[in-house]
Amino acid sequence: MLGKPKFGVFAVSISSVFILSYSKELLDIEFVLIQRSLMYSMFDLLFETPSYRPVYVISDSEMKELKKSQHQEELNEITTQKVRLEDAFKAQLKHLEEREKEVKKELKVLSASKDK
Repeated sequence: MLGKPKFGVFAVSISSVFILSYSKELLDIEFVLIQRSLMYSMFDLLFETPSYRPVYVISDSEMKELKKSQHQEELNEITTQKVRLEDAFKAQLKHLEEREKEVKKELKVLSASKDK
């Protein structure tokens, strides 16, 4: 079995970009991206993502329903967040009140021991 090389230059082609990697050691890898010349084939066009966004045509009634459902989802999310915030606020307030009682109790103990 031959061992892995400890250094070398390797080229890998990915569509219209070449990646050259140079490795000095097994863990020390640097990548250099080099743009290939502007030569494309029909095969490349099959796998390229389109540069445009699709356009959907819908009726006014469908648009109203879509807006209504989006607003309802947003309202549901707002309500859910509001409940979560109120619960978190109540928990924090309870924690602070308990800590306030503990500190007052410790303060009374310290002031009582100081008076003696």
